[in-house]
Amino acid sequence: MKNSSYQSQDDVFIQRLTHLILDKLKEEQFSVEHLAAEIGLSRSQLYRRLKRINGQTISQFIRQVRLEEAKTLLENDVGTTSEIAFQVGFNSPAYFHKCFNDYFGFTPGALKKRARGEPDDQYDNAVDLEGQPDKIPRKDEGWLKVIPGYHAHRQRLRFILLLCGLLLCMVGFTCFLTERSYSDMLTVAVLPIDFLAEEPEQAYLTQDLNEALKMELGKVASLRIISKTSTQGIAQRNLLLPEIADQLKIDAVIEGSILVIGDSLWINLQLIEALPTERQLWANEYQMELDNANPFQPAFIQEVTRQIKTELIRVDDQ
Repeated sequence: MKNSSYQSQDDVFIQRLTHLILDKLKEEQFSVEHLAAEIGLSRSQLYRRLKRINGQTISQFIRQVRLEEAKTLLENDVGTTSEIAFQVGFNSPAYFHKCFNDYFGFTPGALKKRARGEPDDQYDNAVDLEGQPDKIPRKDEGWLKVIPGYHAHRQRLRFILLLCGLLLCMVGFTCFLTERSYSDMLTVAVLPIDFLAEEPEQAYLTQDLNEALKMELGKVASLRIISKTSTQGIAQRNLLLPEIADQLKIDAVIEGSILVIGDSLWINLQLIEALPTERQLWANEYQMELDNANPFQPAFIQEVTRQIKTELIRVDDQ
């Protein structure tokens, strides 16, 4: 059970996060990475701490703050639903409507009506509109209702609008899933492997190992692997690890070396957490014989990947 002091620290931390999000409320592009940078933690550290405190991912927490602020604005009737959606950082009113309804259990329109003291039985939703057509006041029908085909046209228009709304919801939900899955992933860079031998004709071994590791790690759903172009460009600049982590927006790096002694190949690999301070998470040394053109057999690469994945999952769950 947590003591009151620790709870108080968590409360202060949540308040700081909330204020940071509110300060950037209108910035739709304010992301998980931006929030982590503002609070001074890596994305994985912020993710683990939020999970421990309230069981939420970072994206869920940001969305919650936006929706709570939207509720306050709607209750004060400071603008239309669409205007308020944009004010709190949603770029799609339809997606805002869905998120609001999912979170609070009622629509933004229903909240605005209650705030104005209006009755709730106005048949706002599509089911009511279809189920109770005779009870809806139609201010625009007047003389138009005598035009042949007018009601059929209204039905077609209503169907088209409903279809468009469903498509927008599907797009919004897809974006939500993509954002959520992306924010929960750990980002890893496999830095160029050092070649410690005098025979330059064997330097190809470092590239083979680097590419094999990236390909196998890329199959792990919870990891995002930085591209070869990005890692090579960074490596040529001789930056310190915290600088590399800041520029590539990564959580950890894999680095290593290959040493050739006669017909033997010695491989040293390390997994290092990049921020806030450098910390070695895992290291191992492997020895094999140079008895074929490609000593990095699938079984070897899969075993190395399994060890790295196991360590990353262990650290992320702490």
